Amino acid sequence: MKSLTFFTKTLFRFLATLLALFAAVLLVWMIGVGAIYFREARSPKSPDSLYKAIAKDDPRALSAPLQNTLADEGIWMLVLDDTGKYRTAYGVPASLRHDYKTSEVAKFTRWYLEDHPVFTYVEGENIVVLGYPKDSYGKLASNYFQVEMTFRLLYLLLFIFAFGIFAVFLLYYFSSKKLNAEILPLAKGIEELAQNRPVSLPHGGELNDLKEALNRTSRHLEADKAERRRWIRGISHDIRTPLTVIAANAKSIEDGKDISHAAKTIEESAFRIDKILEGLNLTYFMEQLDAPENPKAIALLPLIRRIAAECIDASDTDFSVEIDDAEDARIMGDENLIDRAVRNLLQNSARHNKAVTVRIAIKETKDAVVLCIADDGTISSADTERLNDDISPRSANGFGIPIVKKILAIHGGTVQFAYGDPGLIARLIFPKPF
Repeated sequence: MKSLTFFTKTLFRFLATLLALFAAVLLVWMIGVGAIYFREARSPKSPDSLYKAIAKDDPRALSAPLQNTLADEGIWMLVLDDTGKYRTAYGVPASLRHDYKTSEVAKFTRWYLEDHPVFTYVEGENIVVLGYPKDSYGKLASNYFQVEMTFRLLYLLLFIFAFGIFAVFLLYYFSSKKLNAEILPLAKGIEELAQNRPVSLPHGGELNDLKEALNRTSRHLEADKAERRRWIRGISHDIRTPLTVIAANAKSIEDGKDISHAAKTIEESAFRIDKILEGLNLTYFMEQLDAPENPKAIALLPLIRRIAAECIDASDTDFSVEIDDAEDARIMGDENLIDRAVRNLLQNSARHNKAVTVRIAIKETKDAVVLCIADDGTISSADTERLNDDISPRSANGFGIPIVKKILAIHGGTVQFAYGDPGLIARLIFPKPF
């Protein structure tokens, strides 16, 4: 998979960059050490540079500039003959102005002279000793090396470098293997979801939370598909029944049998199909419903009056509405959606009762605005309790109540149903605008 290849390549680039960075740091260190050494070797006060300057002059009679250089840097010079006898000196402490045995010369040539780091040079038949301030130079225990040991050190360096590359390769291999083991199931799971197939990833691993999320998503999608299938079967059955009735009565009309009754039956069946299709539209409407982008202040009382008047005019039953206008309130939201929620409740009361009176009141509390809609219809206490349960938007009946709940939810509110003994009491609770 391309995504998995991407992760593997990214890991490889990271390790390769790490190795290159290490090599670059090592190279910079070597260049830095070489630069420091070269600078020290070229310095006028270094032992070799200073001796070359003295050799061009006369060690037994230094020129004034060289004497000044020695004095400025705190360096002294002692000149002995080839037997160790004192010949001359410049800036040498008094305690060191004497003859030296050959063994003593051999010692301070290798080490120190009274804690002063000294450097000896042979100039003709004389020994020139340059002494530096204490702690200015450190002298090594050995100034020789074995050629064979040098090759061994070179082999060791090459082995360490090769081992480092091998270790990086092992790190890449096992990391890539672990990455593949973790990501490959996720990638396959996402691909299965994209192809609308069920996914069940094994538990465990570093990415277990992502696996669980994919499994939950798959379960939700499968449940949704199953619900869609059940719903389509139900809708198909609901539509097939009135279509069968229409076909039978059309045949009766064709045969000239009881035309009036057959036409009325066809009209009723067509009306039933129309209600089912209306339910389908409402279902789609609910799935597309989202929070209003630009909520506006809505005065509830004028809105309620307008809706009530329109519902009374449209009703062909004994339907009346009483509005308690003692209190008004404002809410924030989409007026069209609020209109639809209230209209659904009023139409439900008119549709399910032959004669009903609806009483509407607005109450304002500290934190909320409550719109109370109560009727004296024939609903039972058990049916009222069921209204408070979650109603599937794809159930064969009850499309209006889920719409009301959805509209209240996207406005940050809730709807509560209670039995009015008789009748239904619906409380639409909106958050109070600030």
